[in-house]
Amino acid sequence: EELDLTGAKLKVTYGSGNQTIDLTRDMITNYNKEQTGAQDLVVSYQGKTATVTVDVTVVDKLVSIAMETNPQQEYKINGSLNKNGTILITRQSGATESKSLGDSGVTITGFDSSAEVKNQRLTVTYKETYSESFETAETHYDINIIDKITAISVTTMPKTEYNYGDIFTTTGGKVTLTKE
Repeated sequence: EELDLTGAKLKVTYGSGNQTIDLTRDMITNYNKEQTGAQDLVVSYQGKTATVTVDVTVVDKLVSIAMETNPQQEYKINGSLNKNGTILITRQSGATESKSLGDSGVTITGFDSSAEVKNQRLTVTYKETYSESFETAETHYDINIIDKITAISVTTMPKTEYNYGDIFTTTGGKVTLTKE
């Protein structure tokens, strides 16, 4: 990327004293944005030059994330969030890498297992910190909170004998459901 000169200043010494001015890109030669490592930059101003060494590193910035492997999709009432899935991180260069949902920098919001719900949308956010800034990206996946029935029993059946042609009735009948 281009040289970031935000806040860069040049101290100019005159016979009458010093003056500090903003450093601009046109004052600098020998910068190669394609070369990493130490670079000696030549700063020129009013016929005078100075050399400053900078360290150029490659920062392959975060572009996006997507769910690679989804964790558990179905939860019981009052269940705990399972973070066994992975996200796929895509970088500026096109390179990709996987991160576990439990890794540092990965957060999941929107989980609430206190009541039954279908298609609860969870947001996965990945934050990557660079030396002086950070990038974030997010993706989503849906889960279901279920109150699973484990057994059913008829506890009251008001009429158990019928004659041919009688209409079946459930009036007064009771069914008990057992849930997890």
